[in-house]
Amino acid sequence: MSKVKLELTGLKFNSWQVLCEADGRIRGCVSWHCICDCGTKRIVRGSYLKSGHSKSCGCVGAKETKIRETTHGMTQTPLHKIWLGMKNRCYNKNTVSYRSYGERGIKVCERWLNSFETFYADMSPNYKLGLTIERKDVSKDYSPENCCWIPKSEQSRNRTNTIWVTTELGIMTVSEAAKIAGTSWFCMYNRHLRNCPIEKLLLPPNKVGRSFTNGENTIN
Repeated sequence: MSKVKLELTGLKFNSWQVLCEADGRIRGCVSWHCICDCGTKRIVRGSYLKSGHSKSCGCVGAKETKIRETTHGMTQTPLHKIWLGMKNRCYNKNTVSYRSYGERGIKVCERWLNSFETFYADMSPNYKLGLTIERKDVSKDYSPENCCWIPKSEQSRNRTNTIWVTTELGIMTVSEAAKIAGTSWFCMYNRHLRNCPIEKLLLPPNKVGRSFTNGENTIN
């Protein structure tokens, strides 16, 4: 039994006003000349109109996106980019830095995850241009109590040619291991080069400032 064609002329579907039936069909479907609320005219498949698959020429989505992006008026500011970068590192598997963050279980706290406004309220008072966000405890998430601002130059130095070490707490960068051990990046790097035992890798330097190595004490 053939389907009965519905007459849509004059009907309104979301932002589309149906003008008349179009000649021919789109992929076998009856189509209609329509005009959007913004004035754009287009031929739309009848099934898309009835199902809501097509609600407008695209102007509605663009308008909603613009509203979202201009809610706080800071979409292109350094702080907003830092907030986006923080979330990318933790949740976007396509970013290079995901391995160091999201893959290791590092997350963004619930307070910040979906609200730039709260991130801004917490972190903007101490922010200055040229600073970048840093976690105080590298084994914990991004949160107000665990984050601070440091110069980009310092962070860049710590992350240049990232070197990974295996510790009792898992795989981490040399700079992260150094923070946990309470020693310098160079001291931790020397431990790594000298194949320091895993159980000693994160121990603090001893009283005379020496670094643990493979069964021996060596000067940092």
